[in-house]
Amino acid sequence: MTDREFDALLQTACLRQSEAEVRAAGMILLPRKILRAALIAAVCAGLLVLGVAAVWPKLELKRTGRNSFALEVEEPAETAPPVTGITFAALPEGYAIVESHSDPGDRWASVTIDAPDREHRLVVWKYALDCGQGYKIEKVGGTLPEDLDPVEQVMGDYVVLDSADDLTPDALKEGSVVAWPTADYYYVADYFGVNPEDVCTILAGIQ
Repeated sequence: MTDREFDALLQTACLRQSEAEVRAAGMILLPRKILRAALIAAVCAGLLVLGVAAVWPKLELKRTGRNSFALEVEEPAETAPPVTGITFAALPEGYAIVESHSDPGDRWASVTIDAPDREHRLVVWKYALDCGQGYKIEKVGGTLPEDLDPVEQVMGDYVVLDSADDLTPDALKEGSVVAWPTADYYYVADYFGVNPEDVCTILAGIQ
């Protein structure tokens, strides 16, 4: 296949997909030489279609009532692999695992890590993709201020990311709880009062 023939094939394939679809698939058009080397044995149009069809699991924080909300996967998996325990590649100096729990039904697991000051903790949960996790806000003293929407307040503490690649200290500064999906699971981490840079180091090493 000549460069000219390849360019013609690429142009034809790209015309078959709208710009919005390509962006929705998270695709990036690479320089022609790199792309040609990667696709030389395949049909460009077919790869574009596969790319658009490959939907990355996404999490949404949805309100379920006046005082409740839930983390839900946009399209729950029909079958989810069992949730294994949570391990970490390494912990920064001064951090220590103090608790770990697993669901007997293999739907979730959790780990609690003490920060160096021993006053704050990082708690990490791991869930199967088809396992929606709900939360309820308890009323203090049985009453709530009329002008306060507790659900909106708590939802503002959540940082919901598309993938672990988006875990950065700057992103974590936007809240105190972060959630993100992988191909088979989704994770939730409560890091209130813990150094965001250390949190990123720990979460990036989840195994």
